[in-house]
Amino acid sequence: MNEVIGKKHKVLTFVGSKSRRHDIIEKFRDEAQILITTDIANEGLNLEFCSCVINFDTSYNTLDIEQRILRCHRQNQQNDVLVVNLINGQNASDIRALELYNLADSIYTIRQGLFDVDTKQLTISNERVLENLQAVQKKNGLPQSTELDLYEGKDFLNFTVEMETGTGKTFVYTNTILELHKNFGWKKFVIVVPPSTAIREGVINSLNATREYFGNHSDHAHISYEFFAYKGEIAQKMRSFANSSNVQIMVITKGSFDSASNIMNKGKSREDFRAPIEFIRDVRPVVIIDEPQSVDTQDVGKEAI
Repeated sequence: MNEVIGKKHKVLTFVGSKSRRHDIIEKFRDEAQILITTDIANEGLNLEFCSCVINFDTSYNTLDIEQRILRCHRQNQQNDVLVVNLINGQNASDIRALELYNLADSIYTIRQGLFDVDTKQLTISNERVLENLQAVQKKNGLPQSTELDLYEGKDFLNFTVEMETGTGKTFVYTNTILELHKNFGWKKFVIVVPPSTAIREGVINSLNATREYFGNHSDHAHISYEFFAYKGEIAQKMRSFANSSNVQIMVITKGSFDSASNIMNKGKSREDFRAPIEFIRDVRPVVIIDEPQSVDTQDVGKEAI
């Protein structure tokens, strides 16, 4: 950011200790036009001479946002203060933070619509999906489907790929993930495996083993993707899973989310604004069920998925 705007404006950055705050205030007031800082500046920086605050990210804690604004919007301020909040309208986490902020007992209300950056959304009709499915089936000499399958009657398209054991199942769905991202831009994927730590870790090992291959593959070399095994102690990682701009692949056992008592469904503490599962639902990931005969044979498993 400094490299871009620093060509036309004097820019300061402050991420240091409290002892430097007085020096930063003087330099910002007398020498620079732009100050880039973190929430470390929420206390002790009195910037009443500044007329614009840009929040590059949002926070679930409304007090954090207010503290940022109050650095400039304060007694002896010299100008009206413009506050710009950069919010991704397609990011569920950002939208939820905005909702919580406006619901809170705040002295400010964030208004949407000052800047509206259009984000294209991909919509594929069921008719087109069926045509594509039939083309793949015809190419591989398989009987052609006459209609699409919906998962347990829900509004979720369900595709079944049958493979023999040992024929590279993990490789195939990893390649599928990267192809879906390359062609449609989809970034969120959840791989549900049977309730076995050994199977979960086996999938992670396979993803590790094939990373070099896909990294050198001309069609996928440019795609940055991250994968991890879900465990209860990293439930809060679901927020970064939802927010990340990279392809995200989460490997999870059915037993980690098929009960209301799971941390995934209730959060770690009462202070959590949202349960981790909500972040996943909001981004509508592609769900890959590994060994469905062991995962969704019971109603509780199907409903959870």
